[in-house]
Amino acid sequence: MNARRGACALLVFALACASPAAQAGKPLISDKDLERLNRNAQLLGGVLQSFRQNRTMTPVERQRWAYGVVQQPQLDGALDRVLQEIRRAAGPRAPAARVYVIPDPTFQAYAAEDGSIFVAAGMLQSLESQDEIAALLAHEYVHVLRKHPGKSALETAKGVGAGLTSIYLDREYAGVSTSRPSTDYVRHALLRETAMQSVQAGIVPTRARAQEDEADRMGTDLMVAAGYNPIAMMDMLGRMELWEQQRRQAGTPSTAMQQGVAATLGRYLQNSDQARSAKRRLDDNKGVDNLITALVGATQQRVQQAGGNTHRDSAQRIERVRAHIETKHADLERPDMRALSWAGDTQVDAMFASMQLAHQVLAADATRLTRPQQDAVLQALVRSPAAETPLIRYTAMRLMESQMDRDKALPVLQGELGRNDSLFALHQLTLDMASRSSNREQALQVLETSRKSLGDPPELLPYGVRLNRRAGKADAARLYAARCAGSGDDRLKRACQDEL
Repeated sequence: MNARRGACALLVFALACASPAAQAGKPLISDKDLERLNRNAQLLGGVLQSFRQNRTMTPVERQRWAYGVVQQPQLDGALDRVLQEIRRAAGPRAPAARVYVIPDPTFQAYAAEDGSIFVAAGMLQSLESQDEIAALLAHEYVHVLRKHPGKSALETAKGVGAGLTSIYLDREYAGVSTSRPSTDYVRHALLRETAMQSVQAGIVPTRARAQEDEADRMGTDLMVAAGYNPIAMMDMLGRMELWEQQRRQAGTPSTAMQQGVAATLGRYLQNSDQARSAKRRLDDNKGVDNLITALVGATQQRVQQAGGNTHRDSAQRIERVRAHIETKHADLERPDMRALSWAGDTQVDAMFASMQLAHQVLAADATRLTRPQQDAVLQALVRSPAAETPLIRYTAMRLMESQMDRDKALPVLQGELGRNDSLFALHQLTLDMASRSSNREQALQVLETSRKSLGDPPELLPYGVRLNRRAGKADAARLYAARCAGSGDDRLKRACQDEL
């Protein structure tokens, strides 16, 4: 049922209950009562929207809100062959599974409830043998095989939609509000890129330590049954220990995130007259430090709500795996480690290089590059084998953002939004541009494309209020606000009210 059908039902009910005097010639319903009924119909639409927006998102859909996935035939094929060997070793009734590569530079992998296994590009670049790949996939496949339950931080926070709403739409960071549009511009920029890494961390499921221990042991058994050297499980965990040491030496996660946010802020503060005005205002009251501190704290709190990482220390895991191998596989003839099947593949190497370049662009102050340098980086991205990867497409648009004519760029960006894998960050970038466009009908078309492409998520409701209000469509703006009111999310409701 949509809002219009709800309104019709309410009006039919009102007419059926009208008094004989009203039916004899007096107005069937007063203007005041009609306004009340319309308001109730809008609220009903909001309640229905709240049920719809709590729909279950698939793991791949959740990834779309962060970095998306990479599609590279050689790499995908090589990973799938190893995974299917592990699956066959688990027996004829072993559940189906699939590997996805995510363009995340960290040492990370996780298994989802539907059999999807996500492996970060940074982790793949760190492993040095096919056996280590088998160890990694065997560990994650045990979570699928044993149906280990896992909840992510964002799922714990009232569902994925509500958690993402809190990250993207919280209007209380350091007291920045829509009453100061210049600082609001800076805040939106910070949220868009910082939230990408926060959401990526927030969608990784957390499992009990006993389940992680079982995945290490049983994963070792599966890779042995598939013909791989079990010592590779220890090698893989050893690389994880080195990664953890490097991360500790580089500083706390808070420090690292703070530096990334500061770099993003610096880039925006040089990007326009509006941003320079924001810098002056923020500097006057030390708002920059407050803004960064509040944003980092809010995103980290959201990510840590599910209880944090339950893996043992990597050194402990290595010793437990060693003891398991000596107990169960002591007499095993251990095969030689196999070389990575994609080693030396220029297409795969170029894909990894373009992922690193994209993250360098997002983390660095691109405004310090000359125009020829920006053009060279852009050409390197769009001509790379990973040019069709969602993160690369977003980064390319991100590089061109300051040079775009908003009115001319919107139709092009609208076509990008229509793709079923475009990142949420790109939808934000485009809708923020549409909010400043003089072509208000085009802006509304962009909104509709975004709603259809993303499945009409609640995060777009404030844009619906804003763009319809700017186009002079007050009724439509109020309807979006009513849907916010029925969502049950206080931050979302405030965000929509601020746009009215």
